[in-house]
Amino acid sequence: PDLMPNPLDVQKVDQVQYEGKHWVTTTPGVPPLVSTNAPLLDMGNCTPRFIRSAFYTIPATKELANQMSMPISFAVQPCARLGPGEAALATIDMSVLGGPLRCRRCKAYINPNVKFVDGGRKFICNLCNVDTEVPPEYFCNLDHTGRRADTAERPELSRGSYEFLTTTDYCKGSSFPQSAAYIFVIDVTYASFQSGMVQTLTSNIAAVLNNLPKEEGQDKSPIRVGFITYNAQLHFYNLNPNLAQPAMLVQPDMSEVFVPMTEGSW
Repeated sequence: PDLMPNPLDVQKVDQVQYEGKHWVTTTPGVPPLVSTNAPLLDMGNCTPRFIRSAFYTIPATKELANQMSMPISFAVQPCARLGPGEAALATIDMSVLGGPLRCRRCKAYINPNVKFVDGGRKFICNLCNVDTEVPPEYFCNLDHTGRRADTAERPELSRGSYEFLTTTDYCKGSSFPQSAAYIFVIDVTYASFQSGMVQTLTSNIAAVLNNLPKEEGQDKSPIRVGFITYNAQLHFYNLNPNLAQPAMLVQPDMSEVFVPMTEGSW
């Protein structure tokens, strides 16, 4: 046991190592620890803030992999918060192409590891090695090294993390979904009031409402919120902003429950 490293000491050493430095995703070896406060610079590979491997030493042969008997696993956080000093993810709009450019066989998205051939008219997928025609709207000439001349200008060809604006082809029913909705169902029986549960819950709900996720640059969250309380009856609340105050609608018949209003629930 004395030979096992102290995790706190390891974290301190790692923080000192990256103090005041950027970690570039093309750097070979192990990235900074999760606990280390260091800006991550995306240079074509995804940063460990979004995808982190369980280990970074991969067996070179099948025999070694069989002896190790450990699966390769990844912690994936597509909505992870960026650290201080890190650039926001680029948003790419390919609606003119009908959506993001993808491999015609395996449907892999365009990325920095595909290889453009035939003067830039086709690209070879880095996952299945099948070539796909490049639409005329996306065509660009190749330089003397075989890279597209606009590589540095296109995040999907030069960054490991980026976001695509999707089209309705990716949505159920070919229409964009509505914003999410939270419905808080609260037990307001006498026992719940006596135990303090209702008071605790309402104060925590207030904190949640003040921290609902919202798009960058927006003051208001698009998420809708509704409330239902119950004891021996169900209580619905009309939250229409045109009302002077929310109105409570009581439903005493518990055998055939229905929502007593079509508008104002959020």
